[in-house]
Amino acid sequence: MGINPQNSCLSGNLPAGTYYFCIFERSGANSCGSYTLWVEEEEFNPGDVPENDTCADAEELAFEEQAAGFGRTAWVSTIDGNTLAANYDRENASCGASNAPGVWYKMTGNGAAISAQTCGAGSRYDTRLSVYSGACGALRCVTSNDDACNNAATCCLSQTNWTSTEGVDYYILVHGFSASSGLFELRVSSPESFSPPAPADGDEDGVIDDEDNCPDDPNPDQEDCDGDGVGDACSEPCVVGPPVYALGFVGCDEVSGYTGNAYSTYVDLVLADSNNNSDSGAQSWSLGVVARGGSITEISTEGTDAGEAIDATGFQINEITSGDGNEGAISAVVVSFSTSAALPPNSRSSIATITVEGDVGDEAGTVELAYREGLSGQGRPVENVVTHEGVTIRPERGSCSFSVVPDVTPPAVPSGLAAEAGDAVVTLDWNDNTESDLGGYNLSRDGSVIASDLSESSYTDEDVANDVTYSYSVSSVDAGGNESDGSGPVEATPEALGGSQVPGDYNQDAGIDLSDAISVFGFLFLGRADPSCPSGLDFNGDSALDLSDGIGLLNWLFQGGPGHVLGVDCVQIVDCEDACN
Repeated sequence: MGINPQNSCLSGNLPAGTYYFCIFERSGANSCGSYTLWVEEEEFNPGDVPENDTCADAEELAFEEQAAGFGRTAWVSTIDGNTLAANYDRENASCGASNAPGVWYKMTGNGAAISAQTCGAGSRYDTRLSVYSGACGALRCVTSNDDACNNAATCCLSQTNWTSTEGVDYYILVHGFSASSGLFELRVSSPESFSPPAPADGDEDGVIDDEDNCPDDPNPDQEDCDGDGVGDACSEPCVVGPPVYALGFVGCDEVSGYTGNAYSTYVDLVLADSNNNSDSGAQSWSLGVVARGGSITEISTEGTDAGEAIDATGFQINEITSGDGNEGAISAVVVSFSTSAALPPNSRSSIATITVEGDVGDEAGTVELAYREGLSGQGRPVENVVTHEGVTIRPERGSCSFSVVPDVTPPAVPSGLAAEAGDAVVTLDWNDNTESDLGGYNLSRDGSVIASDLSESSYTDEDVANDVTYSYSVSSVDAGGNESDGSGPVEATPEALGGSQVPGDYNQDAGIDLSDAISVFGFLFLGRADPSCPSGLDFNGDSALDLSDGIGLLNWLFQGGPGHVLGVDCVQIVDCEDACN
């Protein structure tokens, strides 16, 4: 794509893989020459469209003074850019037309000659420049250029010059020849200085946006009566008069417990300060609070914002009130008598914590909290008031409520129930329930509870008979008496385990010898009395006592044959007496 000594440039998006470059001379057959090859890689996401992809989003050029040789200076702006992810611009149809994507830059003329070029080493594709004046949507072509750089080491780069008019806006479009795109280095310069663009003043009130306390609405005198840094034209009107106070609650959350059990919960009393133009908040206050559906048993400022604010010279009294129609609590606080200490202004502060108690009923209930006038402690009836800078203010009085709900949720069904049958006994075991409010377990046999309030996850049932099949299940019970469903049933059949016998011991002398083999033959062929443990004489385990068992015993005793199928040590054999001892 080039003719010596010019350069060739290629740029584009390549999928991952291996590529080969072929470099050849175009000046004639069999010609040779030296060259330098640069291959550069840059991460590129096709979705990263440049911010200055359109005229309306043109990037403002910033110029700085630089030495230009022979004692001269020039005003220069240099930008590195990329058009790979840019879009085609219709504006270039009448000013250096191409199908290439481009990006936009903006500057204001200084009345002198201006040069724009992409001749630098950072330009890596066949560029094109178009220069316009006017406004986006109504641009006029000033000049354009495709290839004009006179650097012998470059090819297909652009340079254009024009004489600017002072104060006129110029738009520079960097695009490419045909559909080319890639990396570029734009350099715009002029021998004369540029006046910086006028600072933005969006509301045209004569105050630039960077210094305007209300940039969206005209506020030429920058009035800010409340001193919050936001001009009066943009904020709420200044409040004339004392702050607004409101008493409220925090922590009115649902309470859950077992029917008949007592509950206790904490609720914070809060004082909200708003529309306060001063540097201080409430300096003292008094209040009365009542609970309907429950009882207030304690009131304290400990751990609250008020408790932290009260200094050594302050005063407070917190008291539970009683009597018909007078049940509740009162609090009176003076933060300080000797200083101007106060709660912070325009804030929400906790000023006391009350303890509310009661009993959980069979059904869900509601406790309502409210501030009330005229509750009496040891002194005069108390009013709900706040003082600020010597002025008494009556606050708005809020209320709240919370539900008291009986816990009727049963615990989890026990898992892992297993039953092991023995001789007139069944041993049961299951996995532990780890819930904190577990009360115990109920164990059922054949549908009837046989053990309740078990504290352990195991049980031994000795009230059973052998050869009878029993079905067991177990349930969990919490501290409130809520019971889970029963576990899946398991079955067990107790049976007699039999006596201890040495297999093959016909004469029950706890040993195996020739007499036992002879006795087997005597029983089979001579009418000898029945053996005490016939199942223990089944030497070969074929469930029959016959000639082969006697022969097997002799073979084991005298010819090294295999032993009894039940072994040679004492084992329990059903329906046989103990004979090992």
